Amino acid sequence: IVAGAGLGMNAWEMSRLALFPHQQTAGVTPDMSGMDMPGMDMSAMATETEPRVWGAANWALMIAMWWVMMVAMMSPSAAPTILLYARVHRHALAQGQIQDKLAPTGVFMAGYLLVWLGFSVAATALHWLLEREAFVSATLMSSQSRWLSAIVLIAAGLYQLSPLKNACLSHCRAPTAFLARHWRPHAVGALRLGALHGAFCVGCC
Repeated sequence: IVAGAGLGMNAWEMSRLALFPHQQTAGVTPDMSGMDMPGMDMSAMATETEPRVWGAANWALMIAMWWVMMVAMMSPSAAPTILLYARVHRHALAQGQIQDKLAPTGVFMAGYLLVWLGFSVAATALHWLLEREAFVSATLMSSQSRWLSAIVLIAAGLYQLSPLKNACLSHCRAPTAFLARHWRPHAVGALRLGALHGAFCVGCC
């Protein structure tokens, strides 16, 4: 799908390209014959199957890309829980129920972000494995197997209807109940609580 962005392809055409990358259907594969790209052999790029060698920079860049992307997409949905946590912590300090002078709201967020960092590392490792086995193109970053595309699409659809997805959603949609059930004092408790909320958010995807 990424390969079709900015090439004048509509959503249907991009979906067909993602599911059936080997089909060269008229109107689906963009015409690049008029594009001036000196030094680039498009035919060689389209047929390239040799996996690239990943260095430390490749791993760092891919992990950073996944992490920034997921944090940007998921942090707004976590904002109500984070703000409620900060409010509850301030109230507990004012009432003398806890003795932490430094509000661990930042620690709560750190736990949340660490979960997404772990997810990003796992996603990058999976991408590397699929690219090494030639299931994913090293140049276009698109699926090279219609069966892989179909399996991923069906699995993602079935997960949306699973009890696990509903359980994760119920925790994320009820921040008050979540904090009341899982609240732990001090910085370590805040870190664990943030990580737990992050894990539920991963399950909501």
